[in-house]
Formats: sequence, structure tokens, C-alpha cells
Amino acid sequence: MKRHLIGLLAALGALGGCGSSAISTDGSQVIRDTLKGVTAGKAAPNVVTTDQLSAELSASSAPLMLVITDATQNQALLREIARNGRDGTFATAQREALIVRDGIIVASRGLGGDMMSSVQGGLERLVRSQSNGASDVTLVFLDGADQPDRRSYSCTVSVGGQTPVVAGAVNATARIVTTTCTGPDSYSNTYLVASDGYVLGSRQWVGPTIGYLSTQALRR
Repeated sequence: MKRHLIGLLAALGALGGCGSSAISTDGSQVIRDTLKGVTAGKAAPNVVTTDQLSAELSASSAPLMLVITDATQNQALLREIARNGRDGTFATAQREALIVRDGIIVASRGLGGDMMSSVQGGLERLVRSQSNGASDVTLVFLDGADQPDRRSYSCTVSVGGQTPVVAGAVNATARIVTTTCTGPDSYSNTYLVASDGYVLGSRQWVGPTIGYLSTQALRR
């Protein structure tokens, strides 16, 4: 398990913007704080231990992912609770959730300032096929008054080298794919894409309120 954790941190470190310590407790308030990024002023981030990760992997065969809030470096384990085709819903016990399509975040629920929907099929295809190219995307967030805030972006996709991804039950080689998007604001996402197109790890912008989340598949 220690080897898995070291591999996980190496993969996340390759994305740039992730800290050096590791995986969260499964307490609902800890996860709520992690995903909402409300822990400014805490002395240290919440991290998941290797014992907690081992227990989660043993407790169920369901897909599992690690989520790290970029601004706070707090960490949480999210388990898949529902699936609709390629879309998996990974959530806490209180149903704060990320909707993930083949490892790419396409929506969130219950986090505050949620990404309500996204239209980025062309970009997803370029990322999953590990192809250079360009595509437009439309993201819809909730603003401070819980009204929809629709933003359109022009994005380019750049394909880089390969990196090992060893974390939890995942042991694979992935290609680094980066997207750079400009519009009302700008952001850049990085994905670790397996040979079958599944995103095993990432650093993704989930809107102006949530900011960047890093994800790591621990079991598919």
C-alpha cells in the first residue's frame, strides 16, 4: 500500500499544483469542507492515510477516487454510488457529488457554486483519444444568487509524454494531455489518460467558486 501511495503522489505531482502529502478521513464534515474549500486558516490540510485507503478498498468493490481541493490541499475519498452509461456519480454520504464521464468531471452537485452542466463532447473526444486539436466548450455554473452563469470557451488540446500511475488498485501507464481554455476567464486542465481513453488522474477547473480539483482513480 505504501508503494501505491508513493505512485499516487508522483502522478498527482506531475500535474503541477498538488501538494506533497497524501489521501481524507471519511467523516462527512471533513469531506464537505474538502470539496467546498472552506478551510482557509486551518493549520494543516485533511489527508487520507494508507490505512484508511486500504479499508475503503476492502469495504466495497465499487469504483473509488481521491479528490484534492487545490486551494486547501484537503483530500477526500469518493465512492461511485450510481452510473448512467459512461457517467458515474461519485459522492459522500450527504450526496455532495461529482459526475464523472470516463474520469472527466462534467458536473457537480451540493458543493456550492456548482458546475450544473457542461457541453464539451468535442474536447472530451480529443482528450480520450490523446489527440492534439481544438474545440469549444460551454460550462454552466451557479452564481452567488443560485442563478445559472453560462460561460463559453475556446480550447486547445496538447498531448505530452507518458507517466506511470500506481495508486490503490490502479497500476497503469498514462499519457499526459493538457487543455488550455480562454473565454470570460481562462483555465488549464491536465489529464492522465490510459490507453483505453479513461482518465486515471487529473487537475480540473470546476468553476470560479470551487476552483481546481485534482482527482485520482483508486479503482475503476
